[in-house]
Amino acid sequence: MLKEKREHCWSEVPLILIYSIIIVAFAQFNLSILAEYFTVSIGIILLPVFLRLVNKFPLISVSVVSGLGVALSRAFASLALTGSMGNFITAYMPETAFYISYGFLLYLYYDSNRRNLTKINEMYVLVLIDYVSNMVEIFLRMDVSPFTLETQCMLIFVAFIRGIIVTVLLQLIEGYEVALLKREDIKIYRKLLMTVTELSGETVCMKENMDMVEGTMSRAYKLYDGLKTDKSPFAAEALGLATNVHEIKKSYGSVMRGVSSALESNIDKEGMELSEIIQVLLNKTDEYARAEKVELHWTADCPEGIITHKYYYLMSVFNNLFTNAVEAAEEGRLVLSVRVKEAEGTYITTVENDGKQIPADRIGDIFNAGFSTKINYETGVVGRGLGLLIVKNIIEKEFAGEIEVTSGDGITRFTVKIPKDRMEA
Repeated sequence: MLKEKREHCWSEVPLILIYSIIIVAFAQFNLSILAEYFTVSIGIILLPVFLRLVNKFPLISVSVVSGLGVALSRAFASLALTGSMGNFITAYMPETAFYISYGFLLYLYYDSNRRNLTKINEMYVLVLIDYVSNMVEIFLRMDVSPFTLETQCMLIFVAFIRGIIVTVLLQLIEGYEVALLKREDIKIYRKLLMTVTELSGETVCMKENMDMVEGTMSRAYKLYDGLKTDKSPFAAEALGLATNVHEIKKSYGSVMRGVSSALESNIDKEGMELSEIIQVLLNKTDEYARAEKVELHWTADCPEGIITHKYYYLMSVFNNLFTNAVEAAEEGRLVLSVRVKEAEGTYITTVENDGKQIPADRIGDIFNAGFSTKINYETGVVGRGLGLLIVKNIIEKEFAGEIEVTSGDGITRFTVKIPKDRMEA
């Protein structure tokens, strides 16, 4: 254990030297006041800044080393300029005492209060630490009277100015970190929103499948009744089939209820603006287009104040339409436009793109299950063709609306019509 601690201490030496060298370098920007060797520099302000930025910052060690470094740098600078460094102990070591005092007081305050030094109202602590440390230095100098009005005013002024500088720097650091966190929160929010949106679309498809399972089970029981009446040897097999379908229905229903319940618990009771929905999805589509090496140019025109509580369903609808548009891009370029208007109690949303046209003989099939133009020519895997079917089911069953599509003259246009009362319900 002792050996491990020694190794840990030695591993900090290079970092201590680096921090100290930086502080010594900044300390060269200084101004002599009160006496020949009493100088005011900005090097000391880096101690609280490093303490805020660096996890487990070796404050005391850096204070001692940087204090010695500043004294040595002052002495060698004087030697180079005047040919003499004077009395090293009385001329330069008091400044080392200033650094050590500042670091020690900062350590006591920070460690005992577990503060993060970012509150504006804690500036007075930094001013006080600076003032006390300067007083320690003044007491060690023989050529300055510590209690004259001039000395006290100068020390308070210097401490106040450096306190303001440190506080401003710490506030800027805090603001930058908050901005980064907000940016990450927005990314996480968008990903979560899109995940729930995709699940919402799948639940519509699951409901359709549930109806199909119900019908299959009913037919299987009817088949069993007919075979039983005819005393067919396959009656037992038919009953077993009907029973298996019934078990599948129960399991499927349980999964669907669980997913639906999870989605309902995530729905914001305040609702979401349609313009915000479109903006979030267009930003996501932008990222998708870049990943697919498609140069996307989009425009959006949506009135403010259209609020819906079924925004997950709408996001599923527009996400499918926007994604399909990118996948239909030709020559790595796509123009996409979205327009929303109100007419006779209906919200009409038009989504247009100049991508690959839908053949006239197939446009009537695009909302059918299994229709897909997506194929991986390396694996032979074809898309499942449920995206536009889900879109149609959501619009018709969740919003009592309708969707139309036209494709020609270089433009593919999807028109979604949703009654105002159903959009805002």
